[in-house]
Amino acid sequence: MAIQTVEQRIINEFNCSVAELLQKYAGEGLTSKEVADILQCGVSNVRRIARKYNIRFNQPATPSKIVHSKEFLDKAINATNFLSRAWRLTFPSMKTV
Repeated sequence: MAIQTVEQRIINEFNCSVAELLQKYAGEGLTSKEVADILQCGVSNVRRIARKYNIRFNQPATPSKIVHSKEFLDKAINATNFLSRAWRLTFPSMKTV
């Protein structure tokens, strides 16, 4: 008997397409390691196949709280937004060389 690839085993054992199965697991929030354990294969195989079908695990990433805070968007300089300011525009008396 010929050796089956992971993709062939998914089709034969789970009776669905590879993309559907991986999308289902990604939607459940599983990691690529957990999917590899379910499929009894290596993590690198799962990552390679997921990349082939443009499926990503472990997302969506939570947006940064600093960028969305009112303090960051405040026009006055404060502890949250002081590094995001263009200092030469804030202090026009300073000359740039």
